[in-house]
Amino acid sequence: MKKLFLAALLVAGSFNAFGAACASGSILAQTTAGSCTINGWTLDTWSLGQATQNGYGVNPTSSDILVSFNSGQLGNGTDWFSVSFLNNGLENNGFFTALPGQPNETVNWNTNFSVNGAPIAVVDLSVEGASAAQGGNGQINIQKIVYNPLQPSPTLASNNVIYTGFGNSLNPINIFNNQGNALTRISVADVYQLAAGDLNPGTALDGYTNVFYGVTPQSGVPEPMSFVLMGAGLVGIAALRRRNG
Repeated sequence: MKKLFLAALLVAGSFNAFGAACASGSILAQTTAGSCTINGWTLDTWSLGQATQNGYGVNPTSSDILVSFNSGQLGNGTDWFSVSFLNNGLENNGFFTALPGQPNETVNWNTNFSVNGAPIAVVDLSVEGASAAQGGNGQINIQKIVYNPLQPSPTLASNNVIYTGFGNSLNPINIFNNQGNALTRISVADVYQLAAGDLNPGTALDGYTNVFYGVTPQSGVPEPMSFVLMGAGLVGIAALRRRNG
């Protein structure tokens, strides 16, 4: 009975250590929870930083922005998960829409969190439902910064997804891609800037998404040279047996 009780404590302790499964909720909800797990990774240190605006009336807060999660496995066996920041349907369409006027609406912030677990080899960033008035000077700019909090010079990669009335950047865009130097602990920041411009209907988007991919598993099928080496080894073993016999 004591063994069963100790085993139950160990199992309960392991669940507490890894945290509950990630569930959709505001940035404030993620911060309150502290950490969560998705597809084997632990996500923590959530925050909304440097929120400023012009024309909205109030600043965006960590309760205005919804965090949503997804995960799965590619056909080649690579595990992945995604973290999306979306309109929470509160103040001014969750600050994901900017309208021209007096003054033209602008807003900026940065969302932050950390990933801990199996090595991350690839990070992509995309925006969903983005639009900007054709020919206007409105702009949506989301810069992703990936860094290692344990290194003295932490920035590993940085790139932008940009939408304007004159053309768009690649979407999604690859931020970090290194199978040979995948990291078990990374921090990520999305620096979000939205400017209405001077033409109707201004600028808008539904949200932005980060996708993280683990290391691609090596094939379980031996290569031809492996068969050759295995065959040579078997021949050598057989020769030794005959000599000893």
